[in-house]
Amino acid sequence: MKKILFISPTIPEASDSGGAHRSHYLFTELRQIAEVHVCTCSPTGIPHDKAKKFAEHNIYLGNIPIPRRFSFSLESHRLAFPLMEALKKRDYDYIFVRYLHSAYWLNLLQHESLILDCDDCQLELLQQMREHCSGMTKLLAWYYLKKFASKYQECISRIPLVIYARHSPLARSAPNAVVIPNKVLRSAASDRAIEQRPRQRHTTVLFVGLLSYPPNHFGLDQFIKHSWPNVLEEVPDVRLKVVGAKLPKRFARKWSRVANVDVCGYVPSLDDVYADVDFCISPVSVGSGTHIKVLESLSRGKTMVVSTRSHRGFEETLKDGESLLVARDFKDFARKVCDLVKDVPLRERLSQMGRSIVEQSFTYDASTRSSMLADLLVG
Repeated sequence: MKKILFISPTIPEASDSGGAHRSHYLFTELRQIAEVHVCTCSPTGIPHDKAKKFAEHNIYLGNIPIPRRFSFSLESHRLAFPLMEALKKRDYDYIFVRYLHSAYWLNLLQHESLILDCDDCQLELLQQMREHCSGMTKLLAWYYLKKFASKYQECISRIPLVIYARHSPLARSAPNAVVIPNKVLRSAASDRAIEQRPRQRHTTVLFVGLLSYPPNHFGLDQFIKHSWPNVLEEVPDVRLKVVGAKLPKRFARKWSRVANVDVCGYVPSLDDVYADVDFCISPVSVGSGTHIKVLESLSRGKTMVVSTRSHRGFEETLKDGESLLVARDFKDFARKVCDLVKDVPLRERLSQMGRSIVEQSFTYDASTRSSMLADLLVG
């Protein structure tokens, strides 16, 4: 059996972070075809209790505290980490690294056995910031895109195997690049989330995600500012529940003053949260990957209203009007939220179809074996 060193910023476990979901998915599938050792590279470290619990059933080697910042120049640096240098000397068939940022600081971009899961194409994220942001953010995005593009393509072309969550028009087609789409964990939690609860007197709409991630809190802020007033004007009893860890305080204070918005922050059980809401939203306007929050919501029997950006990568499978609704702008977003609030049969039909499609095409469990990963790594 082959041996793989798996490196990720977080412990690979399913949580409320889309990145952690993908890490857990890839780690779970790799364990079906290889002996996998795990090393984390969190700038702030891994909580001792979490690391200890994970190590009870897995081989966990420790954490390497890499810098937070990313060098768009991709120039060599002099940082060295004793643990990483020691691990390079071990007899691993592959070193599987989540994110270009991680591989850069760990000096692995030139390693002959590197498998790099980029997840998103950073060029696409910079281009979206240039298109949708303003002021200094727009200027910096333009500058870094111009400076970074050619070096990014050159760097990616030299890596033995590069993985993306979906195809990006800005990432050149190359024989060393493949697409492995996101999936969500199949579990009994999905069944709990669709259990019938006593009917509420009002409809509840949910946004859930890691709220320290700028595309999440900026996208939701724009929805609350531009769409939510129109929703309340038409259906004044509807409530918006905001769930997710690490929301910046200025947004928490701002949203708490808005009518019918409940800022809940981190919650220990998403099962209970999903069971108490009627449908979900994803108004994210910037981001280059596929949004795991879409799959998670649909797998729990809750349809969604999503932005065109959140819908990217799902156009052919999760079609607008069949399993969810896609909003083209803020006005359209408000209109479609109101439609789902008032039309319960429509909401139920979309929810049932969405759950069925996700269960068939976008779920995994401990017995899952990806034919693509197996073909790539087992030879």
